[in-house]
Amino acid sequence: MKGSIKRTLKSRQIGLVQTYHLIDGTAGAPADSGLDKAYVASVVDNGVGSWTINFIEPARLDVVAAGLASLTAGATLSVSAVDKESITVSALSDAGAAMDADFALSVVHSKLVDAIF
Repeated sequence: MKGSIKRTLKSRQIGLVQTYHLIDGTAGAPADSGLDKAYVASVVDNGVGSWTINFIEPARLDVVAAGLASLTAGATLSVSAVDKESITVSALSDAGAAMDADFALSVVHSKLVDAIF
């Protein structure tokens, strides 16, 4: 295990990128304050318990949520929609009602890259 920590992530897919975001969904205007907030064009509040994170640059393939963690007690999160330019996250309370929440999101996507030849 110790040796595997030192090795870099390998992939056949060129331009694979993982970004990290902290979404404040309980504020009046939702925003990203994570490490890679510069890659987010906007965070749209779709109503109670639903947010769409729009990225500045579209990916070659649909983005993938690699990690999704609630920072608000009692909130259960899920990805409800995804495409090459955005990802939509929804939150439900323990009772099953939509609720606002803060959450951490890790996204893997394939960047558009120029030909390397």
